Amino acid sequence: MQFLSDGEIYKVVRITGPTHNFLGLAFMQPETNGIVSVEPITMNAGEIVRLRADEVREQVMEGIKEANAELGANYHPRRIQFVPSDSTPVEIYRMLAKRIIQRLHTEPESYQGTVD
Repeated sequence: MQFLSDGEIYKVVRITGPTHNFLGLAFMQPETNGIVSVEPITMNAGEIVRLRADEVREQVMEGIKEANAELGANYHPRRIQFVPSDSTPVEIYRMLAKRIIQRLHTEPESYQGTVD
C-alpha cells in the first residue's frame, strides 16, 4: 500500500495484481456536525462503474468507527474520495479507512511513502 497526503486529504492506494483501490479522506473537527461529502473521481470517460457512492460511504464509516474504537480516537470524515471503476468488493474500503486512521494516529509524521 502507498500512503500519501496533500495536506488536506489522506490517501491510500492499494494495488495487488489485477485489483486496485484508491481512498482519500479529509477530516473535520470532532465537535463539528458537518455533512460528509462523497466524491467519485472519474479517471477516464466511459469507465465501467463497479462501486456505488452510498456503499463506499457505508464501508468507510464502519471502518472509521472501528478504528476510533480500537484506538480510543475521535476521527470524523468530511470528504470521502474513491474511484467508481476500482475493484470490488466494496468491503475493502472498510479496511482502507481503518488503515488510514491507524497510520495517521500512530505515525502522523511518516504519512509519505510506501509501506507493506
